[in-house]
Amino acid sequence: MLVEKNTKEMHFCLNGFNYSYHLLLLFPMFVAEAPIILTPAGTVTEISEGNDVMIVCEVTGLPAPHVAWYKYTMLLTATRYTSLSNGSLLIKNVVLDDAGSYLCLAENELNRTHVNLTLVVWRKPRMVKPPSDQVVIVGTYVTFTCTATLDAESNRSVKILWKKEHSYITEYDLGLVGYNDSLFIVHASGRDSGLYTCLAMNGLANITALASLLVR
Repeated sequence: MLVEKNTKEMHFCLNGFNYSYHLLLLFPMFVAEAPIILTPAGTVTEISEGNDVMIVCEVTGLPAPHVAWYKYTMLLTATRYTSLSNGSLLIKNVVLDDAGSYLCLAENELNRTHVNLTLVVWRKPRMVKPPSDQVVIVGTYVTFTCTATLDAESNRSVKILWKKEHSYITEYDLGLVGYNDSLFIVHASGRDSGLYTCLAMNGLANITALASLLVR
């Protein structure tokens, strides 16, 4: 027989005609616990605009605490905001105005507690100069240039990667050289014809720009 760890015993002695027996009843006992928020105060979550984000607020307590979310002093009720069963907050399609301080409030019949958390929203990289389609003759030295930028106040950098069709271009690809924002094709040949993709990344989001090359 399985017995819960915390139980209360009740003993009864019953007497019959020529016999008696001892009845033991076990009742589960539940110890109530005040809410505790395990997520450290001041935790910062970063996301790029346009994505979904989850602000974590890990909560324990018995009975299970009710969790409410506020931005500054305003209770969040819009459909873009979903309070998850684990206490965390899901925000869909994040915009720049979502950045700021959030309050996670956990409450049950014993007590209430809260923690302030921060959401930082970065702009997506913006394509300043996308690569251009080119038509060249065999043997031409081809240059594709791709420039992207971030917020002036961002402490992140933009990394540029290049792809031909569906494959990333590496330093080991013969005749293809990537440097800073540019891709160089030395002595272009027919096999270099195709679709090239510039991928600008900031660690949170990326944008792409396409350009075609035709070598005649």
